[in-house]
Amino acid sequence: MKKQLVVALGLVGLLVMLVVGPLYAESPETVYTELPDVANCEAGVLAEAEKEAVLAIVNRIRDLHNLDPVIYAEEYDREVAESSLIIAANNEITHYPPPDSACYSEEGARGAATSNLAWSYPTDGLVRPLLAPSATDVRNWLIDPDVPDLGHRRWLLNPFLRAIAYGRVDAPPVDGAADQYAHGAALKVSNGDIARPPANAPDFVAYPYGEYPLDLFQFGWYWSFSVVADATDYWANEEVDFSGASVRVRGIAGDLRVHSLSTQDSAVGLPNLLQWQVDSVEMGRSYQVIIDGVRIKEQRRRFTYAVRLVKPDWDDLAIPVHTIERFDEVFEIRAGQEFALYAPPPTEIPRQYTISRRQMIVQIAEHSPYVKIFWVQGTIGDEVMLPFDDQGVTLRIVETSDGVRNPLLALRRELQMPVYNMARTDTTFRATQGTRFAVYVSPTLAERGIQRVEWTQSRRSQFNVEFYSARVLLVEIVSGAPGDTATVQLGPDHSFIVQVRGNP
Repeated sequence: MKKQLVVALGLVGLLVMLVVGPLYAESPETVYTELPDVANCEAGVLAEAEKEAVLAIVNRIRDLHNLDPVIYAEEYDREVAESSLIIAANNEITHYPPPDSACYSEEGARGAATSNLAWSYPTDGLVRPLLAPSATDVRNWLIDPDVPDLGHRRWLLNPFLRAIAYGRVDAPPVDGAADQYAHGAALKVSNGDIARPPANAPDFVAYPYGEYPLDLFQFGWYWSFSVVADATDYWANEEVDFSGASVRVRGIAGDLRVHSLSTQDSAVGLPNLLQWQVDSVEMGRSYQVIIDGVRIKEQRRRFTYAVRLVKPDWDDLAIPVHTIERFDEVFEIRAGQEFALYAPPPTEIPRQYTISRRQMIVQIAEHSPYVKIFWVQGTIGDEVMLPFDDQGVTLRIVETSDGVRNPLLALRRELQMPVYNMARTDTTFRATQGTRFAVYVSPTLAERGIQRVEWTQSRRSQFNVEFYSARVLLVEIVSGAPGDTATVQLGPDHSFIVQVRGNP
């Protein structure tokens, strides 16, 4: 998960989420119906599907906690779009942008003061800018990684929240590089009707709660609990005292270690919060949470509820999702097609990777802590290695973007030269002097590709051999008489022979 820094600003207690590191995933043409133009201070027009996706995940989250759904308030669209524009244009984040900020507007300032905000930079837009799905911002606000007072989560889980609006801007910032995109986003969470009581409200709001999907949770971070002491009066919920409260998390083998217990009473969502961390939690196991010693208007209360963490939900992804089941797996992928990887905890998918050819392009997007989206451009046989400590997973391109799966056909089309398949060792390839051709090393022969290349050649002849990728070598017969040979050694076990067939 990306590192995040949150700064608390303002009397209303809103928090700012600063996401450091790249965000990738969808193309601008799918996110916007009109692209942002920071140079002219235009926020663009967000696609209706993005707003619908944000509303859907917010209400999915609220349903998990037995909270009323919220509505989408289009009257705030301009505010959240303009506040997102200010963030992206200035490549920085604040609830109170000064009037001399690039692309400043009063609407943007109002949106910044009443919203959860997010900022990330850079996104590589040199070839195909890939933008994080809008729902990713909501997941990050709910989990609040590295945000110890959990302000974003508290706004999302506020029983009194009635309406939201979402905006985002992805574009090169003012004075920034043209191929580096900044991401600014805003979710309207305070709109002046905080005192309006919800139609229905539970006795408490706990996170996680019940059967809880892993796309909304991160192991090792805070659990939380708030009491709905009065569903008719927001401010009456201040009358909750956690000073003598204790928390137990009980599994089948006994109590787990609970630590880092603390409280919050600011008016950020419900004005009472108890939070803690738990060691040794496992996915798929049932736990009982017991909270005792809570005082509500001088009355002592005890609360219990169940939690079980389950597989993440990726129904919002209309792309293939591969589950990593072991660390020596090879996933066959199509060039230029988005796909996702799910690594069950405690593993997290790394952002570091090794490519088999310099011309390859790899972009990685956040979906949730244990699911990431990938886009890989290259040719058949190209590979991406993802390191997991001392082990790895391989992504291997086996199909071109237009559906060709035959590696020889695809490489001939790309290289514009003959391409030969090396499916067994000691194969001899014959060609005339002055010829260039390529040799494709099949995965059935060498699973991990070409280990190293060295060659010896006949006297008075000259051969050039160079890497094109981890599976493809380029061979040139510069000079030689018929019958001259070169032996090309590919690591300790595999080799092939090049022989001059005759003069051109």
